[in-house]
This record gives sequence, C-alpha cells and structure tokens, in this order.
Amino acid sequence: MTAPVPYQKITSPVSVLGNSNFFETNTRIRVKDEAGKVLADTFTNANGWMDKLYPFLANVFYDAPSSPRGFVEVFENSAKDGSEQNKVSIPVIFEDYQINPQKLKINLYYYNKIKDQELNPSIGCNREAVLPVEREVERTKTPIQDAINLLLQGGLTESEKQEGFFTEFPLEGLSLKGANLKNGALILEFEDKNNKTTGGSCRVGLLWAQIEKTAKQFPGVNSVSFQPDILFQP
Repeated sequence: MTAPVPYQKITSPVSVLGNSNFFETNTRIRVKDEAGKVLADTFTNANGWMDKLYPFLANVFYDAPSSPRGFVEVFENSAKDGSEQNKVSIPVIFEDYQINPQKLKINLYYYNKIKDQELNPSIGCNREAVLPVEREVERTKTPIQDAINLLLQGGLTESEKQEGFFTEFPLEGLSLKGANLKNGALILEFEDKNNKTTGGSCRVGLLWAQIEKTAKQFPGVNSVSFQPDILFQP
C-alpha cells in the first residue's frame, strides 16, 4: 500500500492505492475502527496479476467510526478456502470522527442572483454565481445521491433567499434514479417525466451547474454526466 500512510488523517471516502498481484486481480479492502467495527468491506481490481505487481486504486466510503482511530486493510481471499492472505493493515486517524458520528456536513450549490449581477450586470447566467449553502445530513453509504436528492428538493431558507439565492428546484417529475462512479467519472441517471430539464441555454446551464458542483464536492468525482444524455440540453 502506498496510501494511506501510517497514522494519516482520513475522511470518507478514503483513497486506497498500492500495488498487488492477487489472484485474478481481486484486491479486498476493509476499513474498521479500534473497536473492531467494520466500517467498509469492498474490493477493487488491480490492472493485472501473476507476473509482477500491478497498481490498484479505490475510493472507499465508510460508515461513521465509533473511535477516532482505526485501520485500513488490504488483502486477498484464498482461492482454496476464502481465508484472508497477504494482509497489509495501516493504522489511520479518522479526521471525520464526530461526537455525533451520524451527521455529515455537506454543501448544496444554488444560483445567487446578487453575485451574478456583481460579476456581469449585463449578461447574467454566470456559473461562478452558483455558490454553496451548508447543510447537515444523516451519514449514509450513498452521500452523493443523498446530496443530489436534497438539492432537487429546493428548500432554501428565507435568509438564504434574502442573500440572493434562487433555484427552480423542485421540478415536477424530475427524480434521481441512480448514480455510478468509476475512475473519477460520475454518471447520474435521472427520470424527467415532464421534460422540465429543457429550455434556453442560460436556464439549463445553471441547472446543470447546481448539480455538477454539488456532486464535485465529494472526493473522487472529477467529471459529471447525465443519463439519458438528452437531459439539461437547450
């Protein structure tokens, strides 16, 4: 393992990388706290096996820890009996350990009309005017989907509206059906029963930016695309 390093401060998701030559490239990853509670148990595939070590990388979301310290483990399962072999265990510090570990602070991104006027009074529709508002949510294994679903609900406070924030969400008939993150590329699948995501380039550009920026706050998300690809098109 090359990351995390011993006693590194980590947050969820944690990037786990290294090199392995495990059978059929199957590289198991486990995160657990000092109490032995398993916070994540997943796998990734290295880029090859048998003749030499091959690199692997995974962004692993884990549950709320019950202690401030824990371990990230990488190992393989025996092809014969499934037992754990060649395990590497790295001690880590959970930077996101909280007194209330069930809560997570996130940002939702909304269009701010006042900021847009400051940037360019004559044109508007500036993506730089899509700015964050903070929310505290329940910690789950699907934080990206949870954040997008909360964004789609709208729900700006009166004080945030007075500060210039505005959103067209919720849009009738628009819902998130699923999300898939692979190699930094996030695909969000929506259902738009009433074709509410179409319109002028200004409007759909701001709708797109709100979702994209909300998703990109999460580590490991480098790009965002939508399915079906006819959504959010002028």
